[in-house]
Amino acid sequence: MTLVYLSIYNAIQLALWSLGLLLLGAWALPKPDSLDLYICMAQSMMVLDIVHVALGLTRGGLLTTTLQILSRLIVVWFAVHDSRTTIAARSYSWAHSCFILMYSSWAFAEIIRYSYYLKKNEPPKWLKWLRYNAFHLLYPVGVLAGEVPIIYLARMVYQPYDVFWLGYSIVLLLYVPGFPILFLHMVKQRKRASTAKQ
Repeated sequence: MTLVYLSIYNAIQLALWSLGLLLLGAWALPKPDSLDLYICMAQSMMVLDIVHVALGLTRGGLLTTTLQILSRLIVVWFAVHDSRTTIAARSYSWAHSCFILMYSSWAFAEIIRYSYYLKKNEPPKWLKWLRYNAFHLLYPVGVLAGEVPIIYLARMVYQPYDVFWLGYSIVLLLYVPGFPILFLHMVKQRKRASTAKQ
């Protein structure tokens, strides 16, 4: 029963992120609010990944899974709206690329991950290679060119020492240890996967 549930969940996530990637191409500039809402819903559903690890339905580190998903939830539930306000007020046209880079990095990462989970018993070699190598590009681009600048822009909406300004400042500071922790976790997973292969 658990395998059936996880297969359905992985298929739904794969479909959501695949559609998100298509919508990114169609809505990025003409309908950014619609795109933001869609990505917010798809990302929010990933809270179930934390539940799956906590209940032992899937393997993985509870801390790393929680860190990754909570950081993204802070971005989609709070920072995206506030940063759009800053962009509109200050005409930062360059900032739109941050959303495109972040959303596309997330979408590609999740499409690869959930495809891999669906084929986990016998994944094609190319999919396994993508699962354990694409993060080298996708993770830094998503975080450093997307999440961090978006949180920084969101922070600009508030006066210094306002509660949200402080909250965003703390989140930005947490990226300093958080990014290396999560990146090194992926490196360890890659090493484990390549060792198991030999």
